[in-house]
Amino acid sequence: MVYNVAFIIRILLGFIFLPAACSKLVNQSQFDEAVLDYAVIPAGASRVYSTVLPWVELAASLALLTGLALRLTAFVVSLVVTSFVIAIVINLKRGRTLKCHCYGILGNSTISWGAVIRNGILLALAIILFIITPNIFVLNIWLNNWRYELSLLSSVD
Repeated sequence: MVYNVAFIIRILLGFIFLPAACSKLVNQSQFDEAVLDYAVIPAGASRVYSTVLPWVELAASLALLTGLALRLTAFVVSLVVTSFVIAIVINLKRGRTLKCHCYGILGNSTISWGAVIRNGILLALAIILFIITPNIFVLNIWLNNWRYELSLLSSVD
């Protein structure tokens, strides 16, 4: 049962972060500007963050979808989502109206407490995944998990 929950959470998070990462990578200059617009960290750090973040999201989404290093990945996703929540809350408290860029450049809505709640849900899912997932780096355990997941998918028919 716990393993099925972990499977659902990781697939959901993987499919959320994959298009977000790709959108940011394809529109890197727009994403750079978006991070600068939030004005939460200095300009130099913003550029580093906006350059590194899409690659971290891409790696995390691929790890989530394949089931590799799930505990570490869940921790990284928790940190990423926490950074989103902090940036949104700071700007809401400042009274600023910014494009959210939630879900990458594809998200054109403005920041809101709803975005904080959505990100809070993603954070909760990542924390749950971290808690219920064993630290799996051993290849034979990972392969056995993959076999189990494939049997889950084939039993859906």
